[in-house]
Amino acid sequence: MLSLAMAVFSILTAVGIFTFAVWSIRRRILHPLLRLETSVNHVTEDLKQPLPAFSDDEIGNLAQAFESLRASLVEDIERREAAETELRKLSHAVEQSADSVIITNRHREIEYVNKAFEQLRGYQRDDIIGMNARIFKSQERNSPTLYQSLRDALEKGDTFRATLLNLDASGETYYEEIAISPLLDPSGEITHYVANSRDVTERIHAEQELQKLNQAIDQSVSSIVITDANGITEYVNPQFTRTTGYAPEEIKGRRIPLLEPGRLPRSQYRNLLRTLQQGKVWEGEVLSRRKDGESYWELTSISPVRNRHGIITHFVGIQYDISERKQMEEQINQLAFYDSLTNLPNRALLAQRFDKVASQALQRGKQVALLSLDISRFHLLNDSLGHRVGDKVLQAVGQRLAVCARQQDMVTRYAGDEFVVILSDAPDSQGIAAVAQRMIDTVSRPLTIECHDLRISMHAGISVLPRDGQDLEALLGNATTAQHLAAREGKNTYRFFTEDLNAAAQQRLALEQDLRRALEDNALELHYQPKVDLATGEVVGMEALARWHHPSEGHISPMTFIPIAEDTGLIQPLGEWALRQACLQGQAWRHQGLGRLNMAVNLSTRQLQQVDLAASVGRILADTGFPPELLELELTESAVMERPEETIRVLNELKALGVQLAVDDFGTGYSSLAYLRRFPFDTLKIDRSFITNITTSPDEASIAQTIIAMGRGLRLQVVAEGVETQAQAATLRRHHCDQLQGYLFSRPLPARELETLLRERRRMTLPDSNSAADDRSLLLMDTDADAIAALCPPLQEAGYRPLATTHIDEAFDLLALNGIRVVVGGLHLPEMPGLEFFKHIRALYPDVACLALAAPEDTARVTEFVESGLLQGWLASDCQGEALLARVQEAFSLTALPAASQDAALDTSP
Repeated sequence: MLSLAMAVFSILTAVGIFTFAVWSIRRRILHPLLRLETSVNHVTEDLKQPLPAFSDDEIGNLAQAFESLRASLVEDIERREAAETELRKLSHAVEQSADSVIITNRHREIEYVNKAFEQLRGYQRDDIIGMNARIFKSQERNSPTLYQSLRDALEKGDTFRATLLNLDASGETYYEEIAISPLLDPSGEITHYVANSRDVTERIHAEQELQKLNQAIDQSVSSIVITDANGITEYVNPQFTRTTGYAPEEIKGRRIPLLEPGRLPRSQYRNLLRTLQQGKVWEGEVLSRRKDGESYWELTSISPVRNRHGIITHFVGIQYDISERKQMEEQINQLAFYDSLTNLPNRALLAQRFDKVASQALQRGKQVALLSLDISRFHLLNDSLGHRVGDKVLQAVGQRLAVCARQQDMVTRYAGDEFVVILSDAPDSQGIAAVAQRMIDTVSRPLTIECHDLRISMHAGISVLPRDGQDLEALLGNATTAQHLAAREGKNTYRFFTEDLNAAAQQRLALEQDLRRALEDNALELHYQPKVDLATGEVVGMEALARWHHPSEGHISPMTFIPIAEDTGLIQPLGEWALRQACLQGQAWRHQGLGRLNMAVNLSTRQLQQVDLAASVGRILADTGFPPELLELELTESAVMERPEETIRVLNELKALGVQLAVDDFGTGYSSLAYLRRFPFDTLKIDRSFITNITTSPDEASIAQTIIAMGRGLRLQVVAEGVETQAQAATLRRHHCDQLQGYLFSRPLPARELETLLRERRRMTLPDSNSAADDRSLLLMDTDADAIAALCPPLQEAGYRPLATTHIDEAFDLLALNGIRVVVGGLHLPEMPGLEFFKHIRALYPDVACLALAAPEDTARVTEFVESGLLQGWLASDCQGEALLARVQEAFSLTALPAASQDAALDTSP
């Protein structure tokens, strides 16, 4: 039992112990565990809820471990949530980024692309995820070196940046600016590549356009300047430097020269500023200056540049050097409006400016004068001395006329040798006449061109607006009418147009019509002026001269109708008619036995230019039967020099017919000895202008003597025209002239009267031009008739032949007609100063000794001229008896000496 009791006790004890143990475990372990479990359950629902505190035992330690785990989990979760939040943000940002993003693994297999990538390249992400990036074929469109640089950068772990040309899904090219970066794992190995890119096609295109624009600006032939709003230079292109010479650094920061005051004319500068202030584009032609000071023309445009607010921030100036264009325009303008030879305005510019001048004058009540000036016988000068000399004469005349004009006047070369001058705000008639005379005088001053000493003469016609017309055509026509009158009146003359001149022009037109009818009706006739041989006095020929007796106007002078015939072309049929009539008349006189007389007929310039002249003359000779050797064709010096080379050919053709040729009016033109020798002339006729004063003018006597000597040297017959006095005839005979023609022997006669003269064998009484060597004639000349009369008796008693006169003209005639060896003359003559009288005598008759009758107060003056050789001595005005005879005898002894030796024998004492 004990055993049982012990067994039961033991069981009970065991149960008690077990129960205590259970209680104890429950109290100390289970309850805390349950509590821990409950807390853990709560934490599971909310990790942020901390565990309560537990006892400091194993359960407490376990609870602390759970709390640490919870806190760690909470922190980790919070970090993860934060990371996920940032990742979501970043993913959203990447997805919504305007830049294209693509992520590949290390094998370049695409793992991600964003929307921008899809939009840029046109691919859908589902189509390309997992595909290799080589599908884009970028390498085919970009430089191999670029991809080598890409590999090098990525291998180093660096980011690679570049601009690539790619194709989108549709095949369109585009440019992208790309940055490719490698992603590395902790060990430094590349796991992925991230590429960010953006479409820069527009920018690249803009840059390319800008580059082209910059290149265009740099290579532009225009100067380009960019300034700020104040005109301060910010940029100039290379052409600006080439054009102006200014380097960019010299001009930048400075106001452009164009905008500097004083660089432009004031009105143009104001217009420039006003235009720019209004924000408009300004354009204009500007005369600029380069750095070296050279001027040049440029076409400039200045444009304002505005910002997006419309405010002007800059100006762009484009300047184009138009110097060559301006020069070309000037050349074109010069060619169009200026004469190329004289650089004077031409008729086109005259017409243009006249309208303006005339309009202003009419509005202001002013008058305008028009002068038409023509060079006398210019064609002769041009052809004889050559076109080069003629051109230089025109240039010189133009320059001289321009010098005489006022600033507001206009001198033009109208045509050929005709000049037209417009006098704006013309003065009165006297003032206009003074201008015309000044121009004529200036032009007529001696002129030397290529060793030729020339004197150019002009004639001018003047018309005045509004009196003589209000348009250029009327004024020119009227001035030309006046000019023709001036030309007929002589050299260096001018005439105003008047209604009388207009009436004369109308009359001239009527005469032209009447002359045509006269030629058709054979109403003209020939008169014949004899030519006399100065050796025998016999008539050796005649000159046929046309005459016209008008049915209502009576006798019309050849000086009137011949110019009309020349101007209208009627001179050709008139000349042919005259030649035929002269040959018929000459042949008739031959048949009447009146001798083999030379028949001279004038040929006009028009006839000389006739193509078949020789054939026409040959026909007339054949038709009339007149011997060619008796026909002499006369041509004026001016006519033969119109076209000298052509004239030589025509004259040779005429000469081949056997006719004689004569040059008429010799000495009045511009022919040279060289040409004269080439022309086949037989006769040389001295113009009457050199005969009129041959006894009184040393110059004209010298010219006539030279022409005679030249003619004889060329073995030509020399004929003097217009001889009217015995003194002229004596002088010509003394100089060995062959023939004369003039009123001294006969005027031009109708055929019947000349026939009578020929039948009567009428001859001319020839003057004795050479006195005997012992002739003792002397001339006494003074205004005091009583004084010279008192000298005659003692001289006559001494065997002298005194010839006394109180008139200058008579004195020269006496000298010409008598073998006078000594002249005694007074110093105070009304018609010519005494010393001038002696100068003329010594020039005309160098072997004649001259003695002056001098008053005591003239002694010093006379002695001076005796010493100079002008006088061979002098007599006191009251000299008488032996003293007079001694002085005269001494003077006669001097005339036996050569003129050059007379000075050595002079005695200045009375």
